[in-house]
Amino acid sequence: MKNKIFYLAGILPVLLSSPGCSWIQPEYVLYVRFPKDCDVTKQSNVLWEGKEIGRVNKITATDSNMVILDLMIDKQVNLPASSTAECSKNLLGETFIKLTSPTKIVTTTSGYLHAMDTLHGRYVDHSRILDSVNRKKIINKLLDLKNTVDSIIADSISK
Repeated sequence: MKNKIFYLAGILPVLLSSPGCSWIQPEYVLYVRFPKDCDVTKQSNVLWEGKEIGRVNKITATDSNMVILDLMIDKQVNLPASSTAECSKNLLGETFIKLTSPTKIVTTTSGYLHAMDTLHGRYVDHSRILDSVNRKKIINKLLDLKNTVDSIIADSISK
């Protein structure tokens, strides 16, 4: 009897922490397939309507020139089943996953994505929009703005 209790005590945490046991976790797993061009890294942000709702937890390369990302999504977020995934870079070159949906209003619970669903994503190279010269100018302007704000904050604290 003691052996069975120790066995259950050892295996129960493993079962409760598995991706399929979402009722005990604050997050749930979504899978997204992307072309290998998506050079996202583990812990990269996942955004929905401009808000961070999760992170990339695992990256698995496939034989078919694709990668499968395990996204950990905040359990409080209900994503419409019509959601799409886009691998994108911001102006600073940081890669992130952007989830969007043409359907914002969902009328039934079956209209949502569920834990362990898989989306097919696309890679969008926004860096082609701006050449490196323009990107450097924008980054320098942003750094100037940051320095100005830091200076204003430092002045207000010293008063």
